[in-house]
Parts: sequence; structure tokens; C-alpha cells
Amino acid sequence: MRVEEPKKSESGGFIKESHYRIPSGPGNQLAKITCEAYHETLHHPVTETLQIAKSYRHYYCTGAAILFILLVILCLVKSLQNFPVSSIHTLMSDDGEKVTLYCVASNCPEEPRVTWTVTEGSETKKKVIRTVIWTRTETWGEMGSVPTSLTQSGESELLLSEGYTMRSDRLAAGRLHGVLSTLSFKPDAQKHKNIEVSCRFVCGGKIRERKLQYSFILRRPQVSGPIQVSIIENEDVLCSVALKEFYPKPIQIKWSCGVGCYQDLESKTNINPYGSTQAFNAESECKIPAQLFKDPGFKVRVTWKHESMTEQQELSVRDG
Repeated sequence: MRVEEPKKSESGGFIKESHYRIPSGPGNQLAKITCEAYHETLHHPVTETLQIAKSYRHYYCTGAAILFILLVILCLVKSLQNFPVSSIHTLMSDDGEKVTLYCVASNCPEEPRVTWTVTEGSETKKKVIRTVIWTRTETWGEMGSVPTSLTQSGESELLLSEGYTMRSDRLAAGRLHGVLSTLSFKPDAQKHKNIEVSCRFVCGGKIRERKLQYSFILRRPQVSGPIQVSIIENEDVLCSVALKEFYPKPIQIKWSCGVGCYQDLESKTNINPYGSTQAFNAESECKIPAQLFKDPGFKVRVTWKHESMTEQQELSVRDG
């Protein structure tokens, strides 16, 4: 309780204030306060009693704030446990000699362990049976581990000759970790006809896995038409041919000319992607002196060889 000293009022009398504080707590749900004032001019003291029902709005607000904080913490922990993992993406080198698959995991609460697995499928009358042909697990500090594969007996077998290369680039930001993991190999139409590739991340007891069905399909070059012949400056003849929608990119195109015995010619070949599909177009041309065409039996021919073909193909001016 606090009692102040008397103060003089504007009317000439005196005012005296007294304050009493009730402590907060669950035991003080109701408060009954009585105040008695004594003065020499009074025969009996002046008494005032006040019944106070305390409001618990403050406790409700405090409890709601604490609950909100707990929910935020719970959501944060949940988001860390459910770390996001991208789909498996495919990249092909310009020369078609290497395929790179990559997958990204982010916001991992600890260093993730990464496992790539390659399986091939064989169809039966009832179902498709998948067999593991290559697998490798890589953790932080084990960048030099040897790739292994599970044989039918369950034993590990070294697969250094399979040509698969795994790499993981890691980045830490505060207490969170991210990893970009890649699997590279040289595509082969026989080995990679019907394979399934999976990338698995293990972090904090949680497992996230992505899968990709992959088939390496060869596409045979299509000839757009006969050899095109046109006269250019200096009395030269320009011969050109177009090959379309082939895959992979590497292709051999050779020009030659002669009468009976052919001599190779210098040529220029441009290879460009075919739209948004996984294929390429090629345009090849060479210059030949016009006077050579005066010889009886003179022929200009172009040959091409591609991985999708068992034998090289040929076109000639006479054939066109």
C-alpha cells in the first residue's frame, strides 16, 4: 500500500490519496477491497468496499503468443525434415559422347548421403523385372569411394569398366546444407535401351528419392532430297546436301568426285539442333570447278556414316 502526503485543493481543503496494489496470480480470481477514512470531524469512519472480478485477457494473449511461437518452431523443424529435392534432369554433350543426369537437394539440416542406382528392365508375360547393374553411395569425406554393383548373389562387385562417373558438389549456408549430385556416362543403344535411374538422398533419418526412365534411342539421318547444284562466282559449281533429324550428333559426311576413280574434296558441314527435339540437322557443301563437269562420266558423290546405320549411304549428282 502507498499513501501520499495531503495536497491542498483549489477550494482550500486538502486531498489525500491512498493506493493499494493486488498482485496477479491464479489464486486471486476475485478481489474484495475495503477502504476506511478517518477524520476528526467524522463521528464514524467513511467506508467504501469494491468487488473486483479480474480479467484473464492478458493470460489468454500471452498463451496465444506462446502457442504461435511453438507452431512456427514446429513448422520450421518440419520444413527442415522435409528437405526439397528436384527432379532428375538430363544434359547431353554437344558431341553426343556423354549424358549427364543431375539432381539437387537443398535446406538439409545435416550433410546428406547420396546414392545413385541404375537398373535395367526385362519384360515377362506378367511383369517387368528390374536388375541393379550399377550403384554407388557417396557421403561427405568419401569422395574417393569405389563404385560397386550388387550381383545376383548379393555380393559387391567392382564396376570400374562400366563407365559411370558420380560427383557431388556441396554447399553449406549457416546450419543448412545443399548438394548438387551428377551421374555421367557414355550412352550406348544396347546398354541403355530401357534403364531406370534413381537418386536417393538420406538426411536426418529422412529419405527422398527421385527416379527417371531413360532410353538411348538412335535416329537415322533422313535425306531431304537430291544433291543441289548451283553455279557460283569464278565458274565454280556449288554442291550441297541436307540430312535431317538424326541422333546422336556425331556424323561423318564426305564428298568426292571423278571418273571411275574418286578423289576426296574439301567440304564444309554445319550441324544444328532440330527444334526442341533430341535430334540434329546437317547441311554440307563443297565447291567444284565447272570445267570438270565437261568430262564424260564425271560424277560427284557424297557419302555419310552414322551410328544408327550399319552401312554408309551415298548420293551422286547423276543419281539425283
